[in-house]
Amino acid sequence: MHPFIRTRKRQWSRAPLDIECEVAVEAERFRARLKQISEGGLLLQSNEKLPARPFVVSFMLPGGGLLRVAAESRYQNQYGYGCQFTKITPELRAQIDAFLKRTKKLYSDIQFGMATQRPVAQLAPLLRQAGLDGVTEPKELKRRVSDAMDLLLSAGR
Repeated sequence: MHPFIRTRKRQWSRAPLDIECEVAVEAERFRARLKQISEGGLLLQSNEKLPARPFVVSFMLPGGGLLRVAAESRYQNQYGYGCQFTKITPELRAQIDAFLKRTKKLYSDIQFGMATQRPVAQLAPLLRQAGLDGVTEPKELKRRVSDAMDLLLSAGR
């Protein structure tokens, strides 16, 4: 690595998602897509510009209930808005941590099944649970699973 290139280690592992959420900025509300989540924040895609002040994001975490978190936008890039939680209860953090663990196991099981060339019928329930049941190309499926595992194992990098 070049001595002038800094690498930033991630504090939290992230899980891929693709779910609708609601963003509330004072009295204004609009829809966005929640694309990633960690114990420290989330990645949102929105047609609306996110404000520089705190807002509330509401969403249904798969396998859990309705969650509401206070966050603020820390950066914007071609992937969306990187948002950091500003207030999070220990219970909410535990729910997100449990989701991350379930997701990591799910993708590990898919990856193992693909590596051992399990029949697609055996992988179908796992792919459906991961939202990958519509992916028909083996190379694309392998890429998506690999990308998800990279996110899930990203803490400490």
